[in-house]
Amino acid sequence: MLLGIGLAIPLIATILLVLFFRKQTRIIEILVLWLISLSIIFLAKSCAEKFSVSETEYWGEYGVKVEYYEEWDEWITQICTREVPCGTDANGNTTYCTETYDCSYRQYHYPRWEVVSNLKNSYDIPEKTYKQMLYTWNNEKFVDMNRDYYTIDGNKYESYWDKKDYNIFPIITTHSYENHVAHASSVYEFPEVDTSKFKLFEYPKVKDYYCQSILSEVKSSDIKWADKLLTNYNALYGVQKQVRMWLLIYKNKPYEYGVQQENYWKRGNKNEVVVCIGVTEDSLTVDWAKVFSWTERENVKVDLEDMIRNQKKLDIYKTVTNIKNEVVEKFERKSFKDFDYLDVEPSTTATILGLIFILLVVGGLTVFIIMNDITNDDESRLYNKHNRKEDRLYTFRKMYGGNKWKNK
Repeated sequence: MLLGIGLAIPLIATILLVLFFRKQTRIIEILVLWLISLSIIFLAKSCAEKFSVSETEYWGEYGVKVEYYEEWDEWITQICTREVPCGTDANGNTTYCTETYDCSYRQYHYPRWEVVSNLKNSYDIPEKTYKQMLYTWNNEKFVDMNRDYYTIDGNKYESYWDKKDYNIFPIITTHSYENHVAHASSVYEFPEVDTSKFKLFEYPKVKDYYCQSILSEVKSSDIKWADKLLTNYNALYGVQKQVRMWLLIYKNKPYEYGVQQENYWKRGNKNEVVVCIGVTEDSLTVDWAKVFSWTERENVKVDLEDMIRNQKKLDIYKTVTNIKNEVVEKFERKSFKDFDYLDVEPSTTATILGLIFILLVVGGLTVFIIMNDITNDDESRLYNKHNRKEDRLYTFRKMYGGNKWKNK
């Protein structure tokens, strides 16, 4: 649709120029209009498709060290130049000369706190997070930075992960990638979900590098601690297995909710294993299980569903541990480059934005063609023979007597 309507815009502009502004329009301007328009149309189509297939996935890593850099300052020695009046020229105008001056200054560095991950990425963290990890790991070390300071000698303190899984510092970040399969009309097309009928889970937001791993309609302290455990597993194995594990718990909901959740999330992101469990709220009796993922190995989904159904009552810690064990052993991430061949129709929003962009560019070019001072000459104007004859007659009249030839 974007390509068809996009091509119609310069076509309409061309018709308007030829019909109503022929004197101001040259053939070369029409060619330039089409050349630029075609470039803009295909650029807009490409951007719209990329916008339409862009999805966000969650990556996990973990902190191996937290650092506290104290405030400090330094003196920056610097020589600058400036223009100053130094006389006048022969016409009395002021002349300027270049002079140097000392523009040295004090550079202040604020205190900062960072976490360094197992991937050697550094992330800023608030002071309270540093103190929390310092209390947890309990192994702060002083590091003399040997700075060439001015008046404040700031150094560094650091603390290292103690290698205990339950003391891990999970770091969750979001990243964009192209997901053609979720937006293509193909055998993988997912039905639209009536969200007014099915109250499903949305992807949670990441805050301070932390993101929930368990989304539950059942609230309890056990689920809260199990969420921390699964989040730690996502951090530990996120890089090693290129995986993100989710556990979704529904209370007093039928199996259809698991099916609709898969449709709503379009089977999840390429690195995800999503485990859906339906329970009876009072007794936490397991009613059903549904697992979806793009993994290359389907048995991980079947085995997880069987493992969960075999529980009469949901043991949340055992479930989280079993999910981790099954995924670590069997999960294999699918390469989404396998789906690059799928044709994607840009979304409505992307199409509208693309058409507005094309309309603005073509409209601007059209106005420029009409308003500029370049007009047709005798060899290139778009007039018919009758118009060219009248132009020659007008020139003859101007040369030989002006208005006395009028109407003769």
